Amino acid sequence: MERFLIISPHTEKNCSDALKQFLYTGYITNFDWGCADGEHTGWAIIEANDAKEAMMVVPPTPFSPPFRKGGYGGFGLLYQ
Repeated sequence: MERFLIISPHTEKNCSDALKQFLYTGYITNFDWGCADGEHTGWAIIEANDAKEAMMVVPPTPFSPPFRKGGYGGFGLLYQ
């Protein structure tokens, strides 16, 4: 399995809705959130077979940009 760092940003305006989406899908505890410090982003390290499988922990949200892939160190980076 590969390791992926998933970065899921949202705006202050959409913070409550974004966190509710993660709560309803059951993945809110997979992420570390910076919202309380004004950094409206969630980060998670996920082990998965590929990027598509790793992104299954990120619920679709109408206010987030589409994810893009990159690489860094031993991780695949997935930015939502």
